[in-house]
This record gives sequence, structure tokens and C-alpha cells, in this order.
Amino acid sequence: MALHTCIHCHHKFNGQFCPACGEKVIKSSDFTLRSMLNQFMDVFFHLDSKLFLSFRKLLFSPGILSLRYVEGLRKPFMKPLQIFFLVNILFFLLLSKVDLFRIPAKQWQHSEYALSASLKAKAQLKAEQLNLTTAEIENRYEGLSNSFAKGFVVIFIPILALVFFLLFFRKQFQVGKHIVFATHFFSFVLLILVLWSLILEVLFTEVNRWFFVLPVILFSLSYLAIAIRRFYQANLVWTLLASILAFIALLQGIEVYRELISIVSMNSIS
Repeated sequence: MALHTCIHCHHKFNGQFCPACGEKVIKSSDFTLRSMLNQFMDVFFHLDSKLFLSFRKLLFSPGILSLRYVEGLRKPFMKPLQIFFLVNILFFLLLSKVDLFRIPAKQWQHSEYALSASLKAKAQLKAEQLNLTTAEIENRYEGLSNSFAKGFVVIFIPILALVFFLLFFRKQFQVGKHIVFATHFFSFVLLILVLWSLILEVLFTEVNRWFFVLPVILFSLSYLAIAIRRFYQANLVWTLLASILAFIALLQGIEVYRELISIVSMNSIS
């Protein structure tokens, strides 16, 4: 059998794959039309299988995806961040009108809260400084706040991981395990928002805001309690208490995030 030198790590080996880094020996037959089609189909069905299994576990088996990942069973599933980024894209693509992570201009224009008053005053000041109308300032604000809200939402993962670390510090879990759990939980919250919104859109022409929000809160809180029970092996009382505390932290975090995004967006208008 011919001895090969790996083009990537320069390790010498026999066979079709480098035992050191996994690089494949390339042959001319790899570039035939049949071979390229086989490679395409293999990648497509492999991704489809991982995607389906990962999302099924994420939705219907709270905590199991995180548990399997930290146990080392990773081949059948997408990585936590892959799941998050895919769900994040779906969320902002399908729920662009749901301003969960930012305060839209129409909201602070018709509100009497201190932040709203501050944003209105800054909008007027910006209009004078840049010689623009208030409507033009609002349009720029909308674009910037949309971009910032999408770009920085990943910050909720380390924040939630810190919350879980503090709630379960006696478990002495490595930080990475909390990050995995936080990633899967936050991905579930975004995904359930997307799915529930689509269901309501199909069934009803107009929906009360609380009919949209309350079921999502109940779904997410119940999911979190089951996930914590499985992943952290906590007793029932602490599971319920920790779930409520973590969810309150998430809701408060979203409110603070919305306000910060609004302030940064307004200050960034030029």
C-alpha cells in the first residue's frame, strides 16, 4: 500500500485518511460528476438528519440535548452555537415586527416614561444638529436599532450562563457546561416565540398581546424547570425556585437590553 504524506499536517500514513488530522487523500475520481453529486447528497442528508434530531430534542426533550452534549454524545446533533445562530436567523427573519429586543420609535414617541422623554429630546436635538426632520431621525434610529438588536443578542448566552452558575455553584460545574445549557435554553425561547407566532397567525387575524406573551412565558418556564431538573439533577423545590429566578433574570435582562439598544442607537445617529 502506498505511503501518503498529509498535505495539511505532513504526517506520513497508509490508507485514505490521515490518522493525525483526518484529512482525506484526494484522487482524480473525487472530481467526477458522480462523485460530486454523491458528496452533495451526503452533506445534505447528513445536515438534514442532524437538524431534525437537534430541533426535535430541543423542543420536546428539555435538558436532554445539553446533557448529551456534555456527556460527549455530539455526532448526531448540531453544536449549541449552530442551533442558536440558526434559530436567531429564523427569529429575526420571521418575527421582524415583534420588537422584543428593541424599543421602536413609535413606542417612545407615544410614551411618558423617563427613557421615552429622553429619546424624544435627543431625537429633536439630533434633528437640529444634522439639519434633518424628526421623521428622518426616526428612520435612521429604526435601522440602527434593528441592526444592533440582531447583532448583540448573543450576549444573553453568557448572561444566562452566569445566572445558572450562581444558582448552581455548589454543583461545581465547569463554566462551559453552563454556557451549553444557557445556549440551548435561550434557543428554545426564541424558537417557541417563532412557532407560537406562526400558529397564531394561521388561526387568528388579530391577537391580543397578552395572548401571545403569556403562553410563551408558561411554555418557557415549564420547559426550564424540566431542563434544570434533568441537567443539574436538582431537587424539586430548588428546581422550581431556580427556574423562576432564572426566568425573572431573563425578563429583566431583555428590558435592560432594549433600553441600552435604544440609547446606543440614538447616540449612533450621524
